[in-house]
Amino acid sequence: MKKIVPDGISAPLKSGAETFIRLLPVLLFCVYQLFLLMLFFYQLQGFYSCKHNGETCSRARIIAAGVFGILAALALPPVCIYLNFGRSICLDWNEDCRCLRIAVLCLHALYAIAFLMLAALPFESQADLVSIATDLRLRGSCVGGSLLDVSEDLTYSLKSGFTTQVERQFQNHAEPANFKAEWVGSPVSVAIEEVVRKDPKKYAMDYESGQVTTVKLKFDAHYAKGNATSFTLRLRYVARLYGDTGECSDGGAICPGFSGWNTVKGWWEVPSSEDVHTSVALSGCYTSGNGSCHSNWEIGLGPAAKADNRWQVSFSAPTELGVGSDACPFAWELGSRNIWWVLTAVSLLLAASVCFCLMYGGGDGAVPGLFCIGCLVLMAFIFFMFALMSDFFFKKGEK
Repeated sequence: MKKIVPDGISAPLKSGAETFIRLLPVLLFCVYQLFLLMLFFYQLQGFYSCKHNGETCSRARIIAAGVFGILAALALPPVCIYLNFGRSICLDWNEDCRCLRIAVLCLHALYAIAFLMLAALPFESQADLVSIATDLRLRGSCVGGSLLDVSEDLTYSLKSGFTTQVERQFQNHAEPANFKAEWVGSPVSVAIEEVVRKDPKKYAMDYESGQVTTVKLKFDAHYAKGNATSFTLRLRYVARLYGDTGECSDGGAICPGFSGWNTVKGWWEVPSSEDVHTSVALSGCYTSGNGSCHSNWEIGLGPAAKADNRWQVSFSAPTELGVGSDACPFAWELGSRNIWWVLTAVSLLLAASVCFCLMYGGGDGAVPGLFCIGCLVLMAFIFFMFALMSDFFFKKGEK
């Protein structure tokens, strides 16, 4: 083999230098493969950003990474391979590098195909909910414990690409059920793909804000026209009315009215973000399906009054309907405090008990007792931090 290191260098250094020079082409080739892999992940990241978050989508970045990746994957490898790039190290293994060449060509062909697919593959965008127009009707009866028939016109904005599904979240407090959906303004079929109800455990960090029901709506591909487009879906379901179950004198929702009637002063809540425009209107009684409403029901029709992120709902209902009772309950309530506050208090109580015992006992148990107190105080601090974080998530989820 031809000498690649001068004779004036000592034998160990000469051997190491020759090995490094022989391995340098392979090292550079590995760096080149890593570069291609990083470029592929860069393009993949852009693809998923466009698919799940339209605000940070850059279709030009995906296409540019794809074109550059195809050129880098297909242009250099054939030249390097057929100029015996790295052949010196291959000769130590076998007399020919044919297998290695074929493997590298296959690898780069797969790279090129992946770059091309991601650059040309259409991505499904996520439509943003921009408006909720709610229509409330009282049911003729309280079958299943639900007093209200609720209809929501959900308006979504699609900035680019296309979408085939949207989601809508509800609080479990009102026990929403019997979901039905339709497209407003066009004969498009809409199906309830899945209804997922989440009831986190008491020790979960999102115990308060995680009590949600997610409804997934599926339909044919809807494409954005120009820079943006909007569409409206109508979602119907039954639910409970929000209200206080206390005495009327203490702000309760049920107050005695004229003979055989009660005055109900409840409210309705629309779970959504601050960026979504919301409105609630009362449309009287629902007169089909579950029976007809009483002719003397008194309902304040029209837009509901909003106060403290709640829409006030007032009407007179027959006493035998039992609004607010177990047969026709209000939406249930959930306190903001959870098990972390309880564990904090218990840990501090145990620490105080051990401290009290040491004050009157002392002796040889002082050192283990102090160690136990330190552990309990540390646990109390950890539980306290969990409690604060849990309350933070609860407040954040209310927005």
